[in-house]
Amino acid sequence: MGPKQAGEIWLSIWITNIGTRMYRFNGETMSLLNTGFNLDYAGAISQDPSSGRVYVAGTTTHIEYWDNGAWTEIALPAGLPTNEYIYQLIADNGRLMAASQYHLLIFENGEWTVFTSLNAPISGENISDIELDHLGQLWVIHNNKPILEIYQAGLVNSIPEPGNEQSGLLHLAPNPAVNSVTLHYDMTNTSALCTIYNLQGQEVRRVVLDATAGNHPTVDLSGLHSGIYLVSLSTGGRNASARLVIQGNN
Repeated sequence: MGPKQAGEIWLSIWITNIGTRMYRFNGETMSLLNTGFNLDYAGAISQDPSSGRVYVAGTTTHIEYWDNGAWTEIALPAGLPTNEYIYQLIADNGRLMAASQYHLLIFENGEWTVFTSLNAPISGENISDIELDHLGQLWVIHNNKPILEIYQAGLVNSIPEPGNEQSGLLHLAPNPAVNSVTLHYDMTNTSALCTIYNLQGQEVRRVVLDATAGNHPTVDLSGLHSGIYLVSLSTGGRNASARLVIQGNN
């Protein structure tokens, strides 16, 4: 269930042997709006305050939104587990933030980015909730551990458990980059592992950085196609990730 605007409520009802039915209640009448709606299961509803569109998510195939009297589909990234479901959804000023049990998905500028415990410093515990604050920061909380994560301006940074005051922020320059990128981070001067993932969460490059490289090592990007990537850095038990744009490579 979710609101669209003052006086309206949207309902998603699953009926055995029939499937999902989408209803809109305007305070007086209940309307069935299933023509063109193709989600087998819908577990999350959110309205974008800027456009008025109502977004609905559930299965890991696609998201649908209602606008101008019709449903439109937005495909989710290929390769998401079919046994997971989108339970959390936030629409805000053209940006979508969704979460299944173990995947956090961000839709910005027409592109999806998939975050998991493998390519970002987020917990592998089951995601229980996501929330957007007034600064535009996305917070993630898990079921079994007192851990929060935050997403802001292309940066993913883990906030550790109470009592552990370490943090690890990563900045990339130049960004966009062409043939190489320099990593700038405030971490212990030890060896580090740099892993680069595409937007589907697939690893495309792994580099072990020697301690002699200091806190500003350079990573070769040759062979990677132009596009958006996620750079993950792990060193001394601390982790950080940042988005990287590669331009001009073939």
